[in-house]
Amino acid sequence: QRPKLATYLDTREGLTTGSNDKFLRLWWEVSFDNTCWNALPGLNTDDIEYKWFPCVKGGEFRRWEGNKEYVVNWYKDGAELKGFKDESTGRVRSHNYNGEYAFKAGITWSNISSGEFSVRSVPNGFMFDTKGPMGFPAFPDDVSEYAINGFLNSSVTSYLIKMLAPTLDFKIGHILNLPFDVEAAKASSSASRDAVKISLNDWNEYETSWGFKNNPLI
Repeated sequence: QRPKLATYLDTREGLTTGSNDKFLRLWWEVSFDNTCWNALPGLNTDDIEYKWFPCVKGGEFRRWEGNKEYVVNWYKDGAELKGFKDESTGRVRSHNYNGEYAFKAGITWSNISSGEFSVRSVPNGFMFDTKGPMGFPAFPDDVSEYAINGFLNSSVTSYLIKMLAPTLDFKIGHILNLPFDVEAAKASSSASRDAVKISLNDWNEYETSWGFKNNPLI
């Protein structure tokens, strides 16, 4: 019997802003120079003056890489977002602030899809929201994100996930309960890495990609 993927993958739900219209923008809608493109895990954003930070937010079906279009207002460690309250109740509307997982490289997927399940690699530097939860290899020196990415983008996962989530609402629990063939995943990691590079090059051909600006997150 194969172990569950939960043994090898840590997952976290994404940020709920309380108002995406207020706190999220497409990256080309804000100042490029007022966006922090090189945040690393553990960064204390209280110490820097950038207002906007890249944020993965699910998106359309796309495997391996891409769908990197949004930024979130995280000025001074998200002070405005964290203080955003419901006017009628006084309760804070935002929650799940990514914590120690903010800006950490991993994988993401769209939690709701009209088609196939798809997973994408995410480099350091991103927040993530509720539509784009993230996973992080529990033993990266043994089973890399590329190995897990390859497994989750495989035809085997596509078949199994439709049984676990027939409504195409892909919850974290569905992902973690997948039976994981560790050795097969390791064997596919090199091909998965190549697929990520090809997908990234393709993504950077789009006008909505910031790759043409020689961005460090490409």
